[in-house]
Amino acid sequence: MLKWTRKKTTKKEEGADARPTETLLQTTTSLSTDVETGYEKYGLTPPKGKRAVSEKEAHRRIMKDGGKLKKLFKKGNDMTRKKLIFLYGRGFMWDKTTVKKEERINHVLQMLGDKEVSDRFLQVLETDGDIDLMSRGGEAIYKKHVMALKRYFSLDESFGFLENTKDAEFYFRFQKSGNCFVHAPCVLTSYLLQKRAERNQALYGLDLAPLDVSRYVRRSFSDEQLFDYVVKDVGGAATEVLENIVQHVTGDSNQKCEAYTANKVRKEDAKWLKELLAEYGPGLISQFKVTKTFERATTLSKENDGRIGILCFDSPNDKGKFIHLEESQNNEQDEEDIETIISKHNSSSVSTCSKNLFHDGLSGTKDTRKVPETHGRSAIGFHAMILLGGRTEKANPNKKYLLLQNWWEDMPLVEISDDYFRQALGQVLFVPVDRFEDFEKVAGSEDELYPRCSSLLAESNNIDRAEGGVWSNPVLERSCSIASS
Repeated sequence: MLKWTRKKTTKKEEGADARPTETLLQTTTSLSTDVETGYEKYGLTPPKGKRAVSEKEAHRRIMKDGGKLKKLFKKGNDMTRKKLIFLYGRGFMWDKTTVKKEERINHVLQMLGDKEVSDRFLQVLETDGDIDLMSRGGEAIYKKHVMALKRYFSLDESFGFLENTKDAEFYFRFQKSGNCFVHAPCVLTSYLLQKRAERNQALYGLDLAPLDVSRYVRRSFSDEQLFDYVVKDVGGAATEVLENIVQHVTGDSNQKCEAYTANKVRKEDAKWLKELLAEYGPGLISQFKVTKTFERATTLSKENDGRIGILCFDSPNDKGKFIHLEESQNNEQDEEDIETIISKHNSSSVSTCSKNLFHDGLSGTKDTRKVPETHGRSAIGFHAMILLGGRTEKANPNKKYLLLQNWWEDMPLVEISDDYFRQALGQVLFVPVDRFEDFEKVAGSEDELYPRCSSLLAESNNIDRAEGGVWSNPVLERSCSIASS
């Protein structure tokens, strides 16, 4: 496990590989043909962003910086040249007004780094998309979890982010280690578009898929983000990621989200929370404090392997309980609806996903990473999830539960009491309603800095990293044990 250290920051970091909170999205521009050519010989796609330059210009800048970098480019291996062209092509630290040449060279050399740093950099370069798990036998897993959601939102006492949340198109993403702070805001973008589609039915015919985490990291991280992601192996706050996505979509660099503390959620009644979701749509849960009992709830999943339901927790020290969700009267129709969604996505040509870097040999390597008993969890610390809805207790209408979407393959859906949320010190953020219309612009668009992944079940583990240098099993090898329905 990684050791957690406190930083002087106004935002708590989330994920085992918590990363910094600087601006994540670069500004998109139309690239000339000159900029887009030449990169293919290095096995690279053209860089994106306002500082992107042609391959020839990238080469010229490397030669201009000279010294050790020039020598490395001329006498180094193909991978070293690829990394240098990638960095200089995206205009890495190429701001003459604020960055000195020596500082840039030092940062570039650190990016090339030792084997551990080099391997992380390789993962970013060689991966140009999240990995589709539906085509790898993941349909049974997807069907089980979506059916759980349909049954949950069929309960009289439940409520969700859509007028009829049981009919939403749900997207699941699994993590090996600490990508929660990116998964949560990226998946939330799809649910936000679906919320907007309630008011504009024309959106249903467009691409409402979530952001592709892998391509988001590669294409849209700032220089500072990329450096800290590769060299420092540290992380950031989901709130910053979401706000930067919103700022990119709206074009307003000062746009902030509406935030509510856990104390506020606990204090208000269920009607208030229901109305909040009805107005704003899905919420981003961030700064959620993970306890050991929450982290180790895998036993409950194994004990209820063949049943459809969710895990429920009343307090941070609660070991949890499995709530079995019985078939509804609309079970056959629900099954047909799930098959329809899967068929639609199987025939879709948009938002294609990547192959697995380690298992399909894109880099000529195999996944030989060791397997710990972490079950895909992040280190004990802060976590990010999505607030999908909730319910009240029949016997006690004043007690409410929050239904959260998680990124752990054996615990993708979890319900917590409002008192648990208060004790976990979390907060929930919503995108301002007056900005919903702005999201219509990205539905079906070809924005290179807003890449999407249409897979209903996927992972971004090519760019995820181990805790303490040890990786967990490939996701499906672990997930198939919970796929029976």
